[in-house]
Amino acid sequence: MELYQLYCFRAVARKGSVTEAAKELYTSQSALSRVIARLESELGVMLFDRSPGKIALNSAGAAFLEYVEAALDALEKGVKELSGFAPSRTITVYNLLAIDILDGIAEKCQAEFPGLNFDFRDLTPDEQRNLRGETPPDIVLAPAKVFGSLEYPHRFTERWCVILNCKYPLPYENKITLEQLAREPITLIDYPADRAFAEEIFSRANLKPSITYARDSRESGSLINRCRCVGLAPAGVYRDIKLNIADFPVRALQIEGADCSRDIYVGRNFNRSFTDEELSAIKYIEETIISELREIEDFTNRFYS
Repeated sequence: MELYQLYCFRAVARKGSVTEAAKELYTSQSALSRVIARLESELGVMLFDRSPGKIALNSAGAAFLEYVEAALDALEKGVKELSGFAPSRTITVYNLLAIDILDGIAEKCQAEFPGLNFDFRDLTPDEQRNLRGETPPDIVLAPAKVFGSLEYPHRFTERWCVILNCKYPLPYENKITLEQLAREPITLIDYPADRAFAEEIFSRANLKPSITYARDSRESGSLINRCRCVGLAPAGVYRDIKLNIADFPVRALQIEGADCSRDIYVGRNFNRSFTDEELSAIKYIEETIISELREIEDFTNRFYS
């Protein structure tokens, strides 16, 4: 039994609704239902009576709720008591994606919660390759469920495109096939998951393109800017360039005839205890990241429409 399961059980019991409890916990209804089902399976007893569109505590659930309420209340009081003695902790947020999403959030958080410490990190390719044994962050934005101890209540779709200098001699106006792309020199930032994803895309089509794996966005951007390569990247990266780099004359092409999309995740660490202020900050960060990702999805859908 995990602490997160108890918080989920309490939320559903209090709200009398999986839908409303999911909103409070910033997770999906289906994910929350699975957590409750797993808890009931571990306990060996049903805690709720279910009917279409309704869920209510049964007698076993009501009895269990008394103990859960007492246990969680005692734990939260203990955390508050210790917060006066413990040194200030740091809320950690990792980004394992190529999109630039944390800088603006970091500035907003420092202004909104001046009494808290934050560590916002866009992990480099080398840092991503050495995550084994790393202490899990409080929030992670990643192309896979890289930390097994975290919950991943939010999933989005990331679709890739081709980014090139407007002066690059390529005859295609809006779209390009993988076969056509494979004949061009390509650059890609050497994030481990991105490398694996790109190799999978071309492998499915039995293609072997020439790819230069760049150390970072500066090196990749330089290759594109000098018309040495075309870039392969999420459409969100093209959006970042359009919004933030006015003097970078680029255009983007849709990739047609191949599935160049993947799932990306926002993960939360529910195994740490937080003060009310820390929890407010974490929820603020999570909501802001989700809002940004929805905007990126909207941009991508418009780009591919």
